[in-house]
Amino acid sequence: MGTIIKSVEAFQVTWVENEPPGRRTAIVRVTTEGGLVGYGEAYPMLDEEHSLAIVRDFAASLTGQDALDQAVICDRLLHKYVSSVRACSQASSDAFAGRVVR
Repeated sequence: MGTIIKSVEAFQVTWVENEPPGRRTAIVRVTTEGGLVGYGEAYPMLDEEHSLAIVRDFAASLTGQDALDQAVICDRLLHKYVSSVRACSQASSDAFAGRVVR
């Protein structure tokens, strides 16, 4: 069966009726061109749409990749998101330490 990623989808699951925001789980479904389907779970965030937005943002970059090539997939996601997180962390540390660049 083919292992090239055809689609990446994200949706929410509630475990109890009227579950409050922040408790809903984001589920990721990856479907390959060969019909293989895999599921993953993203930890609920304070804003119920946060996890879904992140998955939807990177979904297009995974389409066409080999689902079995985990190293490439992780590398793509880390380069896209970790550098942004690191930049925000550095900026907030500078602000806390009173370092100002003018």
